[in-house]
Amino acid sequence: MAGLYKNAPLVNTAFESRFFGDLSIEARRDQFQRAIRADFPKLYVPNAALGTAPALQHYQFRNDDNSTRVSLAVNSFVYATSSYAGFESFKVELEKYRRLFSEHFGIRSFTRLGLRYTNHLPIIRNDSGAIPLSKYVTASLKVAKEFPSEHINDVSLGMSCKMAGGDLRLLMQTEQRDGGLEVLSLDFDFSRRGALDSDEIPEFLETAHKEIEALFLDLISEDYKEIMRGGTK
Repeated sequence: MAGLYKNAPLVNTAFESRFFGDLSIEARRDQFQRAIRADFPKLYVPNAALGTAPALQHYQFRNDDNSTRVSLAVNSFVYATSSYAGFESFKVELEKYRRLFSEHFGIRSFTRLGLRYTNHLPIIRNDSGAIPLSKYVTASLKVAKEFPSEHINDVSLGMSCKMAGGDLRLLMQTEQRDGGLEVLSLDFDFSRRGALDSDEIPEFLETAHKEIEALFLDLISEDYKEIMRGGTK
């Protein structure tokens, strides 16, 4: 998606594979770190979290500018980046570290695969303080006559849908980023659950990307697409 537009609102892209807990993750995590240290020299150890088992929290290996990370937990592998150069490039980089993960831990069976794209659209409220949603998205949020969509002040909406090859979840909500910038967050997550083999991952990625991109392009308004192209709507 970012490759289509000059001002794409994409802020993060992530792939996650989940599997039944495997203690080899903890036993050989040091070997995996050495294998990727040239690209990911920074190690972030998770803080203790009340009610969460330490083994289920991710160790993060980050690159020099913190834009890309590989994360490991006893039941999860994650590759994520905020420096997205297009889907083809993302697949190449993901495969590089996913292959190293497979070589070190021998895990080929998964319970869930997920591809996630998070977008932040900066919001400019109108004179009455409401969010002119139609300038950003095509979705109509008119709930009832007594709840007029033209006077919406905040948005917090989540929904999921069964698709061919998986489930697609959309979260749309207003957020405030560091520095006070207000944004409309569009969070797309395509997932597949069941008894999954690593050989399914390439096909899964193609399917997930296709479905997310189609929904994204259908959901974004023409006014905001003009901004994404570099215009000044």
